[in-house]
Amino acid sequence: MTHSPLGRILIVDDDEDIVRIISMLLSSRGYVCSRAHTGAQGLIEFQFGDVDLIITDMNMPAGDGIALISRIRSNSNVPIVIITAFGKEYAAYTKTLEDITLLRKPFDAQSLLDVIEIELAGREAA
Repeated sequence: MTHSPLGRILIVDDDEDIVRIISMLLSSRGYVCSRAHTGAQGLIEFQFGDVDLIITDMNMPAGDGIALISRIRSNSNVPIVIITAFGKEYAAYTKTLEDITLLRKPFDAQSLLDVIEIELAGREAA
């Protein structure tokens, strides 16, 4: 019997430890994860992969989270979760972020899992 993945998740963050930890957590729960360490790499992974949800940091070299989100939103409504230590600093991007979930660092594993479940359930309902 083949086990079907719960979803395919792209994780984009310049902190390799965060990407590794999130990927291990999600993989252990049945998600298939792909990884990128810059916004530019994330865009390539998104364009050539089958992605159900994106988790991205905001502040990265070689293409930040806002640039990545803007490019993806130009042709896709895939759910996006931003993980960031920043908050009010991104108020200027409210229009860009209006349909994006923001999860402040540090966060716990259960909070991330809950957000992913809600986002993927919303996608299935749409």
